[in-house]
Amino acid sequence: MWNLQKSSDTYKDWRDADFFGVSMLRTGQGHLARRFALRGQHGFEKGELVGGDSACPLLADCLATLECRIHGRYEEGDHVIIIGEVDRMASNTDSAPLIFHKGVYGGVENSRS
Repeated sequence: MWNLQKSSDTYKDWRDADFFGVSMLRTGQGHLARRFALRGQHGFEKGELVGGDSACPLLADCLATLECRIHGRYEEGDHVIIIGEVDRMASNTDSAPLIFHKGVYGGVENSRS
């Protein structure tokens, strides 16, 4: 589940979509998070995408990806709530997650005793 503001420059694309992809970023991919957070900065560069079975775009080399079928959309005020049902999942267990805390991107250090 996630929420999209109706004034978003991608609202029409999401309104018409049947599937969506979720790409969970790994440490070192803060530049992607910053870029996609900006209005009008939703284009992809060569090599950034991999194709999933549902043909929805997925970012390459991420911590994990989900391919979701849209189960429902619910309009609430100036947002639409989008509910997805996960069809497929892939993960990269060799990576650590990207963390955003207090306005800064970072990662998690693993230590084993």
